[in-house]
Amino acid sequence: MENPVIMNTFYDLAESEEKCMEAVKVLIQELESSETSLPYSWKRLVKGMPSNRKNARLGFAVALSEVLNSFPLICSKEVYDFCKETNLPTGQLSTKETRDLYVGFSFCISAFHKSGRLKDHEFCCQVLQDFIPIVLKEKLTVKDTLFQILIDILDDIEVSKLSSIVKLFDEELKKGWKACTPERLALISYFERRDVSLVSRILKSHWNYSHLQHPQNYEKIGIVLKSIFCEEYMKPQLTTILDSCISSQFFKWKKASKYFFPLLESGENKNTVVFTMSHFINSIKESSLQNFVLKTVLVFLEKPYISSPKCIQYLTGCLTERVAQIKESQVLFSFTESVLLLCPNRNSCLYKVLESIFSSVTLQDIDQYIILLQNSFIEPSKTDKIKVYTEFRNDCLSWAILIMRNKNLKEVYELAKFIFIYSYFEVKGPCQEFPHVRIPNPPLSVDAVTFCKTKFSSCLKVLSSNLDKKISTQKGVADDGRYWVYHLLSCSLSLFTDDNFPMICDITGCSEWNNLWSVIDEIEAKPIESRSSEDWAFELLFLHCGILFFDEQDLTKVILNDAHECYMKCRNNESSEWKMVFIDMLISILSYESLMLRNVACECFQLICEDPQKDFINVIMSALASNDKEDDDDMGSEVDESEDSASEHSGSESGSELDDPQNQDSDESESNTNEEVDEQNDEDVNLSDADEEVLGIDDRALRLAMRGLLDNKKRQIKNKKERALKKVKIAHFKVKILDFVEIIIKTVGLSETTLNIVPGLLKLVASFTVTNGPVYSKVLCIFKHILSLKLEKVNVSLEKGLADEIDQIKEMVRKSSNKKAQSLAIQTLFLICTRHLKRKVENEDSSGKEVYSVFKSILQDFITNKNSKISKDVLFQVIERFPIIRQSIVVDITTYINQDLPMFSCMKGIALLQRVLSFADRQCFDWQEMILSSVKKVLNDLLTNNKSPHHIRECLKLCQKLHISVSRLEGKIITVDKDMATVLENVNSSEIAMKYPDIVKLSKNVADMYTI
Repeated sequence: MENPVIMNTFYDLAESEEKCMEAVKVLIQELESSETSLPYSWKRLVKGMPSNRKNARLGFAVALSEVLNSFPLICSKEVYDFCKETNLPTGQLSTKETRDLYVGFSFCISAFHKSGRLKDHEFCCQVLQDFIPIVLKEKLTVKDTLFQILIDILDDIEVSKLSSIVKLFDEELKKGWKACTPERLALISYFERRDVSLVSRILKSHWNYSHLQHPQNYEKIGIVLKSIFCEEYMKPQLTTILDSCISSQFFKWKKASKYFFPLLESGENKNTVVFTMSHFINSIKESSLQNFVLKTVLVFLEKPYISSPKCIQYLTGCLTERVAQIKESQVLFSFTESVLLLCPNRNSCLYKVLESIFSSVTLQDIDQYIILLQNSFIEPSKTDKIKVYTEFRNDCLSWAILIMRNKNLKEVYELAKFIFIYSYFEVKGPCQEFPHVRIPNPPLSVDAVTFCKTKFSSCLKVLSSNLDKKISTQKGVADDGRYWVYHLLSCSLSLFTDDNFPMICDITGCSEWNNLWSVIDEIEAKPIESRSSEDWAFELLFLHCGILFFDEQDLTKVILNDAHECYMKCRNNESSEWKMVFIDMLISILSYESLMLRNVACECFQLICEDPQKDFINVIMSALASNDKEDDDDMGSEVDESEDSASEHSGSESGSELDDPQNQDSDESESNTNEEVDEQNDEDVNLSDADEEVLGIDDRALRLAMRGLLDNKKRQIKNKKERALKKVKIAHFKVKILDFVEIIIKTVGLSETTLNIVPGLLKLVASFTVTNGPVYSKVLCIFKHILSLKLEKVNVSLEKGLADEIDQIKEMVRKSSNKKAQSLAIQTLFLICTRHLKRKVENEDSSGKEVYSVFKSILQDFITNKNSKISKDVLFQVIERFPIIRQSIVVDITTYINQDLPMFSCMKGIALLQRVLSFADRQCFDWQEMILSSVKKVLNDLLTNNKSPHHIRECLKLCQKLHISVSRLEGKIITVDKDMATVLENVNSSEIAMKYPDIVKLSKNVADMYTI
């Protein structure tokens, strides 16, 4: 009987790849230890090749290859003869059985090839002599597998030895064009590609010309390719033919396309057609890629049978990869230029290709690409649709900004200047100062101008967020120490006097505009090193207001008037509270729709918040809280409006009926009709006898009612949208306010001034209206900064008057049902107490009392409140983090237990005492009497009233744990008093001990431990 381990491996070979490879290893190991099973094993593997069970063929082929490779003594000819005997069809078999046998035979040959046995040239010729007729059989549905195996074998044969192999194909290759099949064409193409001299004689005499790629042969090659496109599985043959065509020095793209590419349109198999086109894309030369893509690929993609998203996505990926391989920068630029002339839409293949090109532009090529995109923006290629112009122009600006990401800021500035001009000026002629600016043709649409403004804001953001510490400590500063936005705004002054650049919105002559520049000039007159942070903040705000002046004059005038008044107070030191006014103004700016202004408000706030006062922190938090109330009001108003609309609808119906006399008549007629029906119950109602006037009145009433319903529905939808929009605006406002809070935390840290931020943030986390979304995420981000602060940035002393803030945080721990808010509150308390202990290392007693005062009320709530929202894990963390307060915790817990408290409170205390003892603190020597006294009281109560076995066990385990902790620390163990001894005896003799023997054992152990 064969080895059972070997037998099991044959089953595993048909399983997954991992199991199969593991089975192959086991099989080789077993055969090495017992070679007597070798003949049976390889025969079993050969016989199993035709099996179509799961992955049997592949698994058996891999195993046979490894066996042949690992055991060189196995005779190749013996195995091959057995393979022919078992796997070549004989007699009358079904098509399926014949196919399975041929596939099994081909997998055996593949195993010989993978094991290296076909390196013996004589044996290889013998195998191919039998295999070639099978591959060239016409009616066989597995040609792709067989042909691929043949090509793999031929690839490993040296060119010098191929002549003897060609002789094996001589008869088949001489059939020429008359009996040409895809396999024969692929073979003659393959040999020609390897070495044309191998088949030059055959090509001349039977294939018309000395090389297959003669232009006169393209039509005949196209006929063969057409037959391939109609088949489902012929990719190896197709690949071989295409590779030979493309790699040949005689191949002519223009002439070949005349015969080849029309076939792609008539192909029945879409997958094969797409594969062919992708093969051409991947193989074409760089010099021919541009014409090929523009004249062939684009036409091909427009065909209806290629319009599926998967096909386009596949070809887009191929084209993108091929374009990325272009090494010559000028070739790539020329390709990009020609593609831009087509104004590709956003759903096209070329749009993705352009994105890929622009995202990888090198630094030295930026200038020419930017100029190209600017020219394309000014004069896109001609089309009849304005929408296409607008979208393409928008894309050009997007691509230009994509190129500029993380590049030279001077180039970004030049691009921003270009976009700024087209955003706010109507270009009517050239300008020497701006050579790239020309009259747009066709003129810019309103949508294009709007998009220009959006992209200008993007450029401005890139410039404003830059920080080069070598130049300045301020963000958004150019090499000369001035803000980039200052240079942008200054360039507009030179355009005011140019008739070729009339402003879209005239701003000259405004007093606010003059005040703006007077403040900017005054600040700019100061040396850079002597400017204060307030100067930088005011200049930044005024400069961005200057940009906004071109777009929203009314809004900007309001801001400028307030900002100018505040600046004058700051400059003249007229009021010490100017900063409060300034912050109040910044908060009001956050409610505006302008994203640029909201971002600038944050930047200005960051410049002036180095020494925050408690008053303006209260202003910020109150702004946050006021919007919470607005949210609640909105929720209430939704209900009120729905009720009002319902009552209004019912009222409108009744009102319309009362006001219309015709409706009154219809009511009377309806009541009369109902009376008649009641009198004539047995008679049928004839509608033709009804009064047409009455029916007309009823129809009008119904129309009015339906119209009222529709109007009401529209009103409800409109109100719902308005409320949703209002909520979004409030959420954006809150996020920006929270940006202020984040700036304070990052700049100042957690101090006695900023501690009042924490309760407000905790309320936001606990609020049901912000349990998800951007506000919630922002608050969590701020807490992440708070909890990761270094201890040097936590300057909160528990000695000073911070009782209100600490109490609010503790209140959140005690009363919040929101686990996240509770967790953040307790972690904040941990941070404050840890920093306090670090600062008060020299006086541990007083610092311990101060820390315990923070957690005492939390402990009390946990112990005494049955419905406490505090979990024991919170107290466990307190016990673990602060060893200095364990003594106070034990004292208070034992005091609570000795009071007349319910059993749930006592057991909570027992659980906490067990946690304290798990740390083996040396203070446990002093705790013995207190803990044992508490346990005695609880056991007495349990034996009298409760009689819970679980509670009794926990009390006894606490005594055990106390003894173990004292013993480990080699302390003196006290002897329990007579009352405790009596309690333990009562436990042993109780009814509950009779039911639960483990309690008896526990109590005896406790008694023995304390030497009663």
